[in-house]
Amino acid sequence: MNKFHYLKILFTISIACIISLSTFQNSILAEENEPNDIVFDVIVHDSYEDLVEYRESKNSTITNTDTQSLLAPPYSTYEFGKTTFSNFVWVANQRLFYNLGSLDIEKLDKNVVAVEVYDSSGVYYGKAVTPARANWISIPFDETDLLPSGKSYKIKFVNEGSGTATLIQGVVYYNY
Repeated sequence: MNKFHYLKILFTISIACIISLSTFQNSILAEENEPNDIVFDVIVHDSYEDLVEYRESKNSTITNTDTQSLLAPPYSTYEFGKTTFSNFVWVANQRLFYNLGSLDIEKLDKNVVAVEVYDSSGVYYGKAVTPARANWISIPFDETDLLPSGKSYKIKFVNEGSGTATLIQGVVYYNY
């Protein structure tokens, strides 16, 4: 090969490097002009009155009853703490939950726990069985045809394994 051919290759490589650098610089400049983080306009209110006052100061047409419905969840909750049992235990000493929606529980051990549901007169409606591992479990009763609405239900945890089952905590969602 002659010197002309080497110069031609060198020139081609040089042009390719210049184009690549120019493209890289343009992409960096474009990124600098674009926002990198999504920012949400979040205002924390210490109380319900602060929220109403803020809305009114923004010339909002929202009323107190509208604000209350925005703040209130469409259900009620009952939270329970750690419980240990070898056979079975009732949630809140057989408390009735109207229109049972769902149940979240956190298991500490690998025991299989059945979650049995009974109506107010003691009629058995069915059960959900947790997997044999420690974790959070959500049981969406409202997404099944297991429980008719308009009734009250009580919840019973049954240890289907051997030894002692431990639940760290849980939440019952009702009044759906």
